[in-house]
Amino acid sequence: MIPETSVLLSETLAQTQACAVRLAEAIRQGDLVFLDGPLGSGKTTFIRFFVEALGGDPSCVSSPTFTLLHHYDASLAVAHVDAYRLESSYDLESLGFDELAEEGVGCIEWSQKIQPDVDESTCWRLCFEHVGDESSRRITVHVPMGRNY
Repeated sequence: MIPETSVLLSETLAQTQACAVRLAEAIRQGDLVFLDGPLGSGKTTFIRFFVEALGGDPSCVSSPTFTLLHHYDASLAVAHVDAYRLESSYDLESLGFDELAEEGVGCIEWSQKIQPDVDESTCWRLCFEHVGDESSRRITVHVPMGRNY
């Protein structure tokens, strides 16, 4: 079975929010969300909308670039990591990410940098790209095998 891929054009924050709401409706406890794309492509903004869609406080969401890990309370707790400064997937273990992600949902920005070994049946891969003007993004969503988005 080939995983489903959705390509979404987001020209506004409202469209990005709608994409995050769709993910929140499809996500399950223990799932991982990998978010990759260049600086300023909307990864943290997407997480903010995602946490809000899960019933959490979006004002608490910020990039964990320097703290490495943030944890947000919501209907499913969200463990949010920025892997930009990590050396390998072993660094995730030292942060306690695995345990937090199993209890809720794990989100990793810059996941391609550390390429963690994961069960693909629980892994959502989102690729963000700038297109057109400053506010337009293409979000490519690779859905876990056997799941719907």
